[in-house]
Amino acid sequence: MGAREYILAVDDDASVRETSRNMLDDLGYQAIAADNLDAALSTLSHQAIDVAIIDLAMPDVSGLNVGLELQRQQPGLPIVYCSGYPDLIEKPSKHMNDSLLLSKPFFSQELSAKLEAMLRTSRLLDSDAAPNPRGLNQYRSAP
Repeated sequence: MGAREYILAVDDDASVRETSRNMLDDLGYQAIAADNLDAALSTLSHQAIDVAIIDLAMPDVSGLNVGLELQRQQPGLPIVYCSGYPDLIEKPSKHMNDSLLLSKPFFSQELSAKLEAMLRTSRLLDSDAAPNPRGLNQYRSAP
């Protein structure tokens, strides 16, 4: 279960947004929903996000471009892309780690597993980037 991390769900379909938001709430996350790039950017302007879930097939701008814009605003933002169109999942999967992709419709267990994997990876990266209090590289052996 989530530890109240903020998850942004971006999808143009209102019923999918609401279902995703309910799933996220049930899993213990702070769910925020946005229906397009502008709404997602507006959210990021006042709230740091732990993970974004983005539909690949949206009007006006692709989900991949939404993800790029969000990462420009919040570098390192973990993103899970999703789609109900198998060809949209297969094409980007050749360029991305499969843990970043989720086929719709999805169940809460699948969503939970993807989010936990993304959050675990993000925490590991954050801890690696955190400064060592003694100023030493923790991976370097002592002379």
